Amino acid sequence: MKIAAVGENIIDDYHQREEAYIGGGCINFLMTLAEESKHQLSYIGPIALDYYGESITQALTEKEINVEYATYLEGKSPLVKIEMHKGEKSYGQSRRGVLEAFRLTDQQITLIQEQDHIHATIIGGLLPLINKMKSRGTVSFDYSRLQNERLILNTASFIDFPCLSRDEFTQKERTLMEEIHKEGSKEVILLLGDKGSVVYDGEKFTKIKSEKLSVIDTLGAGDAYISQYISCRLTGVGIKSAMETATAKAIGVCQHFGGFPQKPMNSTF
Repeated sequence: MKIAAVGENIIDDYHQREEAYIGGGCINFLMTLAEESKHQLSYIGPIALDYYGESITQALTEKEINVEYATYLEGKSPLVKIEMHKGEKSYGQSRRGVLEAFRLTDQQITLIQEQDHIHATIIGGLLPLINKMKSRGTVSFDYSRLQNERLILNTASFIDFPCLSRDEFTQKERTLMEEIHKEGSKEVILLLGDKGSVVYDGEKFTKIKSEKLSVIDTLGAGDAYISQYISCRLTGVGIKSAMETATAKAIGVCQHFGGFPQKPMNSTF
């Protein structure tokens, strides 16, 4: 199956530890999929011609993720400072770097339309182009904590697997998930952190709790969940089983720093 992630890469700078890790929703999504070796994977996005950009290219190619259609740009890699407190993260100073200048080319859009599945996130800034990405394959999109419900509902018809992150599942979230599904989405995914997850398929809400384990770092857990869930569903696994597998994957990510297992780089921000 041909799967592409379109959008950002971000360097996660743990300045308290003087370490930096490759991350960003699209990269974490692909690196999780690469552990299974089931799919033909591609990354379409901006890669800076700097120290971190070289490391990103190396990490992707080592996992046989195609970077032929990535856009290499002069400038600095996108980066965010990560503050850690008892395993929970918060975000500090950041820079968008080459992500600011990134624009999809016609050639990249053609490649995207040839995929069996594509994934993008709100951070990548490509939501206005989501209608062009939708073609013969399915689409997943991570809205994360976006609160603009009008924007979500206006774009949901182009997205098969919309993903949201919230702190709790109340009537407000239930109603939003129902409205998103009515716009044409197949399955609406709600991530609740350590409270678990909920999926709505138009017929019922399926809920899964998360295990209470010691946590080193929650960064990338949601990306891992989404990646594993999508992979399961695309290969015929049922919703509840896919959620259970995705939850286990997310818990695993919480046992190390960074969004996927990797050797830390030096912090330079």
